[in-house]
Amino acid sequence: MITRGAFGNLVNRYKAVLKKCRLINTFGSLAVASMLTLSTAGVAGAASIYQPTAGTYTFTGETLSYSNASGDSVQAGSVPGKGDSYHGNTTVIIGDESTKLIESNARGGLFSAQNGHIILNSENVVITSTDTSGSYSALWAQNNSVNADGIPEEDRASIVINAQNTTLTSGSSAIVAMSNGMVEINGNLIAQAPDAVLARGNAIININKAGTGTVQLDGNVNFNYSGPTSGTGVDADVNINLNNADSYWNGNTVVSWYYTDESDAPKPEELNVSNLTVNLANGATWNPTHVTSTDEPSEDTSGTRYVGLNNLNLDKGVINLNPDVNVEVDNMTGSGTVNLAADIKEGEHVGTL
Repeated sequence: MITRGAFGNLVNRYKAVLKKCRLINTFGSLAVASMLTLSTAGVAGAASIYQPTAGTYTFTGETLSYSNASGDSVQAGSVPGKGDSYHGNTTVIIGDESTKLIESNARGGLFSAQNGHIILNSENVVITSTDTSGSYSALWAQNNSVNADGIPEEDRASIVINAQNTTLTSGSSAIVAMSNGMVEINGNLIAQAPDAVLARGNAIININKAGTGTVQLDGNVNFNYSGPTSGTGVDADVNINLNNADSYWNGNTVVSWYYTDESDAPKPEELNVSNLTVNLANGATWNPTHVTSTDEPSEDTSGTRYVGLNNLNLDKGVINLNPDVNVEVDNMTGSGTVNLAADIKEGEHVGTL
């Protein structure tokens, strides 16, 4: 196990010695997994799906397309008003073994609310969120429950994607899970957004749990606090599995917050992060990006700051570092390769750890 301090010392040591050695960059440029492009002519499906009440609703077809100019293209369950009671099970199942493509292009993609469940089964899933305000995302699961100990998975608002290839694109956040929500993506994944992941409130996010897919993430992992709308702590159980040489993550780990006055300001412990785990194996690459930290919450009602990665499991993974980028790791296991990109000249050495 390598602690946060030991990791920093290791990086400093490599900065001092790597210039003297020969670089062998085994991996070179990473290949981008291609998505199957299908014509939308003769598309089956509906303009949008909104199912707020209990029950199971199934939609099948070879190509299924959804859109909504003003909101989410698919919604299961509903957000309760003040004093509303628990809504019960609402399950929306889209696609089956015959489905080649499920696509959505709207302000928001899939929204699973209080104990709503959305399951996608398809060869290809392509979801684009056009929103840039942060009010919508490609995937959003929100249970509206504040149990700090979490709740059973079957009682959580959930989104599960079972696809050979999934592409998520958003102007704000690609994958959002809040307030005991749950998101699981199985298979190959491409996610592109300022925040590839945004989470809080003891939510659960599992990406490539089986480790058999290629995962390419462009964007930060953001643990978010919102005083006016939530007030729950930022911590969530986020697990990202990058497990081959075509897999990468371009991004870093941050905490963000917003509140209006002292009445809904976060307590210090509500901004603690402890359950982010990244597995980096078999040539998968993490390229940490620069984070510009703003004032502390006590000094500014909105802002962002860097936070360390809790658990990094290396198994021949690759980390490319620049000297102006913060990298702190609480717990690290295994071994891999660290490239100090800005300090390495052609013909110099790759360090290992």
